[in-house]
Amino acid sequence: MKSAKLLPITLLAVSLVILASLPALARSPGNVAGSLPASNIPQAQTVPPPQAETDPIRFERISVVDGLSHSLVTSIFQDRQGFMWFGTEDGLNKYDGYQFTVYKHDPGDPATLAHNDLRTIYEDRDGELWIGTSAGLDRFDRTTGTFIHYQHDPSDPKSLSAGQVRSIYEDEAGTLWVGTVSGLNRYDRATQTFTRYLRYHIVSAIHEDRNGELWIGTHVGLARFDRTAGTCTYYSHNPHDPQSLSSNWVSTIYEDRQGDLWVGTSGGGLNRLDRSTQTFTHYRHDPDDPFSLSDDRVMSILEDSAGRLWVGTWNGLNLLVPSEAEGLDRSQDRFRHCRHDSQTCTA
Repeated sequence: MKSAKLLPITLLAVSLVILASLPALARSPGNVAGSLPASNIPQAQTVPPPQAETDPIRFERISVVDGLSHSLVTSIFQDRQGFMWFGTEDGLNKYDGYQFTVYKHDPGDPATLAHNDLRTIYEDRDGELWIGTSAGLDRFDRTTGTFIHYQHDPSDPKSLSAGQVRSIYEDEAGTLWVGTVSGLNRYDRATQTFTRYLRYHIVSAIHEDRNGELWIGTHVGLARFDRTAGTCTYYSHNPHDPQSLSSNWVSTIYEDRQGDLWVGTSGGGLNRLDRSTQTFTHYRHDPDDPFSLSDDRVMSILEDSAGRLWVGTWNGLNLLVPSEAEGLDRSQDRFRHCRHDSQTCTA
């Protein structure tokens, strides 16, 4: 499996929040303009599990006062050079641990960002940085600081299927997949053209699991995509089946170290797929249970090196800590909550 590059916080928030316990980027003024030296690039570290459910997890906040272009952050990514990239509703931000470099659309310059409203950031195996915008797909040229645009052309069936890009993913074969508000696209690097699938589907998430299965998150359910036939097997919500997907609007997909597939939905909470039975376990918000998920609108999922599952929602960050007695058993279903009105997580 590819190692996850996203930090465990991809939240729509009033300010950008970074876990203070994560490795900090080097803050040497001499390295502001260029790449961080290898010795200063943050390395993966083992994060010990909390000593107790009440142990605080503290946050450091970075906002527009510090140079961030907009307070609504839609995507967070760390590239292989160590730089942090933040997509917002008003521009792309590169952060070197000392200051921000902001990239914005300039109507008078076609080599600038296609649109300031960004949805996703992705780096492929060649180190190319891809940006999903509300006006198409952009590829960033690090040497010149300019952007190459891939946009929807109604007269060209081999162009991107729609202007708004929601997800980007490169599979193990090196194929780049792009999800838009109107379908899934496979990019041909040789011809720089796209092949379209799942017409009229809003594709919010793309993920290839350890078995090579490609999973697609759409507004009509979870789809397992057959790349050879170009067809899908759908997993949809059935109100008469309590073990079906909790909601058809799939917002994010994640596979943990045990091979469990987690599916976040917009309005139905968090789901865990049991592949042997093809059924789902639901994790929903319960106002009478302080240890339940804080909100049913799930935006992001990540497992850290200690086996803790982080779940970003519209109403705070959630931490699902595995039982120490049972290894990575998450049967306790207890979430710790981190909300915008506090600098710590509480149990």
